[in-house]
Amino acid sequence: MHRRGVQCTQRLRSHTSPNRHNAVIDFVRARSASSHKPNPNPYYRNKNGQRNESGQYIREKVGAIIGAATRTDADSGWKHSNAKRSDELRLVNAILDSSQLPAAVPPALAANEGNEASTDSDEVDFLTLQTMPEGLAPGSFVQIRRNHLVFECIVLRDDYFDGFYRIVCLSQTGKMLYAATEDIMFTLPKFVDEDLISRCGEAERAESSPQLMARVMALRELRAFCKAAEDGYNALARPVNTLFNQVCSANPDEWSKVTLAEAMKIVAPKDDTSSLTSFCLHSHMMNRSREFVADPTRYFLTQTFYVRPRSHSERIDSVAEMIRKKDPKLVAFAEKARRVIQRIRPARAQSIQEPPTCTIMKDVTYTDGDRTFIFYLQESLNQMRTTQTDPYTASMCAIVKAVGMHPGDITVEVVRQLLIDLGVFAPWQDFASRRLELGLFQGPEEESPIVKEQNSIMHRSLSAPPSAGPLGPEDFYPSDRLESVRHDFGDLPVYVIDDYGAEELDDGLSIETIPTEPGSYWMHTHIADPTSLLPPTHIFALQARRAGESIYFQHRTWPMLPRCFMNEGMSLGDSAAVGKPERVLTFSSKVDPAGDIVDYKVRASLVRNVHVLRYDDIDSALSLVTGVFHHPFGRSKASQLPLPPDYLAPSDIENLRHLATVAERLVNRRLQSPIILFTTPVAHLSVSPRPLPISSIDARQPSIYRGYPEVNYRIGGIDVLEKGSRGIIAEAAKAASRVASRFANERGLPIVHRGSLPPVTVKESDFQELMSLRSKEGLVYYWDALRLRAAVPPGTSTLESKSHFALGIPESEGYVRVTSPLRRYPDMIAHWQIKEALLSPGSKPLFSADELQTFIDEYVPNELLRKRSDRLHQLFWATMYIHRWKEANEASSDVFKGDWQMVYLPGLGVPATLVETAGHHVDIPIGQEVRVNVDKIELGSRPKIQVYQV
Repeated sequence: MHRRGVQCTQRLRSHTSPNRHNAVIDFVRARSASSHKPNPNPYYRNKNGQRNESGQYIREKVGAIIGAATRTDADSGWKHSNAKRSDELRLVNAILDSSQLPAAVPPALAANEGNEASTDSDEVDFLTLQTMPEGLAPGSFVQIRRNHLVFECIVLRDDYFDGFYRIVCLSQTGKMLYAATEDIMFTLPKFVDEDLISRCGEAERAESSPQLMARVMALRELRAFCKAAEDGYNALARPVNTLFNQVCSANPDEWSKVTLAEAMKIVAPKDDTSSLTSFCLHSHMMNRSREFVADPTRYFLTQTFYVRPRSHSERIDSVAEMIRKKDPKLVAFAEKARRVIQRIRPARAQSIQEPPTCTIMKDVTYTDGDRTFIFYLQESLNQMRTTQTDPYTASMCAIVKAVGMHPGDITVEVVRQLLIDLGVFAPWQDFASRRLELGLFQGPEEESPIVKEQNSIMHRSLSAPPSAGPLGPEDFYPSDRLESVRHDFGDLPVYVIDDYGAEELDDGLSIETIPTEPGSYWMHTHIADPTSLLPPTHIFALQARRAGESIYFQHRTWPMLPRCFMNEGMSLGDSAAVGKPERVLTFSSKVDPAGDIVDYKVRASLVRNVHVLRYDDIDSALSLVTGVFHHPFGRSKASQLPLPPDYLAPSDIENLRHLATVAERLVNRRLQSPIILFTTPVAHLSVSPRPLPISSIDARQPSIYRGYPEVNYRIGGIDVLEKGSRGIIAEAAKAASRVASRFANERGLPIVHRGSLPPVTVKESDFQELMSLRSKEGLVYYWDALRLRAAVPPGTSTLESKSHFALGIPESEGYVRVTSPLRRYPDMIAHWQIKEALLSPGSKPLFSADELQTFIDEYVPNELLRKRSDRLHQLFWATMYIHRWKEANEASSDVFKGDWQMVYLPGLGVPATLVETAGHHVDIPIGQEVRVNVDKIELGSRPKIQVYQV
């Protein structure tokens, strides 16, 4: 199985175990200790591109904590007692010793004074770690956690290499550590003076006596604080023992959350503003993983712990006790498990060509004792970083060994496979959807308590008489508030174009020529209008706010808005299909021959003549130039699409051609700006049928799953996704978002804008080289950005109109998302805000700037979580498909020798780990192509593909 791999990072240090590294993570973090060279062009910038400078000297006032180590600038000379002098000499020696270490040792590699290989499997998203978080200025105290290792350090500066920022820290032992930002768990700003940090120098080794002495002075501060923290930690031991009972949910099966600040008020109400006490409590809660789980994605920002359900915590103890005592319940469960597995495995293997089905094994029942072990195994799969000790590991291994049907190393994938073999999980059960931060119900949708309650609310709301008073949490708008101002587009054709199987149709397009201005067009983007019925105070709206957006996974969808609500004609085309007009919010763009939007209109509207079409139909009917998906495993039956529908009249063909002309103009106009879109060929999978069958979550009886879904595996990047009819829809959505921003800007209307900054490069010549690499669509491959050491800042959400570099949109115009209110909550907020301005021009906006800022603060980190989860889910399905294909076509071998580095497989659209083999060393420059064979595939919460060079 030959594939081309593109090297995306520098050479990485050898790992001691081939089964313990994580492809995506080490892509970001690991770096060879033996081959690193000092950066000849150091680039120490903050996220705004400015040189980092600390603020004024403000020492942490912890008096008795720092004690004699505390001093001011005035008495910072070297007049110390002999004891202090001896301590300083030891610190000097530590720094001298550490200067012999490699220049950039990641924290996990510097553990225990050595260069141990990282075995961490923590998730790191290399697409979202390009800028520095707030609050990490030089001089800050930080705690770094990774691989169950903990380091207390002082931030010296931020550094940059291979496309990513790192925090350069000075540890207690005097070693320089390069920390990834997501490994920083706790910080105290301005821990030491700005001047002291600047005197430490930027070189890996102290280059003068003043630099060396400055580092010693910083270490005195750090060690004194850490000593005081040890005493404070011990003092908190008794009050922390009662914290869990005070913050866990009253429902014994329900998770809850508590912030560090909230816990402080409970544990130390008289000292709840002390930085030292806060740090000690943080350490306690990190160490009590049986009760508290630190936010796996963004703990540094949220300082939030998930509190385990009481039943989970008790089950951890009870299972450990049963295993210790060799309880007969465990023996009975293991015997039953073996019998069930011996029935389920053959049924699954024999039916691989059948469509997927699920039936209950009615002659087998799991007892309460059996379900204790089943639930324990399920709970052991809850996402957890190695910043904390996993309380499930030991007992989980003991249960798997007791069953005795899964030889070899015991990993989370083995536990998942055991649950599949027990008829508890479906063969397509993933890990990402089980992330506790997402809170997704895992059973059949109709069994969800929330869905049942939503159905009841919908029935009550529609059957209740309209309320004359203020709207309650279950009250819809009694009538269309914008009926008097809606523009009726009459018989103007509206084209709703999407993929086959699309669940929510948000937008449709219309086109009008302008007889008095030949060559110019009005392009109308009509957006579904759920807010015509749904007020922001409704319980469905509040649930949508918490959800943020719909989640589309391969095996099922978790919609943002209830299906019972969507069934009331919310999706475009539903009402028109039964002869009723469709309420929409229309964003109209007047586009001239040069591709400029020279005028605009925003209107609440009615459309009647709606045509629901599919991308491939339009591409075929118009003979559009489309991007070509690559199918590395051939086309599946599910991908064979029907021919264009016969009902496309000549007038429809003409209208669609006009839309294609406008889209082309908008693209050409944008490419006149110095924009860059970074792209990578990505695996796109589609599954049929959908949703896939799943069994009840009560695990009372095993389920027999037969068959497997049809999977279409194809590869494509932006160059494929934004051509042909897909490109028409994409350009219409961008134009609508620009129009929405203009509307808000001209009226001073608070609204959530999106923006993006240009990539940051070390040298101007590197940026110019990036520009020279652009394709005619303005695309540059992501590995070229890495090769040129370019940092790609993530998109921003702000109340101010911002430029959008990737789309060539100036700050004066801006960009506001409005095209997906059925699946994205920010778009709903924009609709409410805009419609209030249409209804009552000049009146007070529905949402104030402060309210919108509060929303941004809660939405952005959750958006990051959903993006990461989606990427992990898609990677899981791609890896699972490759694994199944490989098992059916060739045997596996293990050729791993030692060193490894990360590569990307454009032909498969996934990252992989290139391992060293005889005759092939892993020391390949970034961006170079090599031919590889897929050797080994590991499923799990972070799937991995291992390849070797041929």
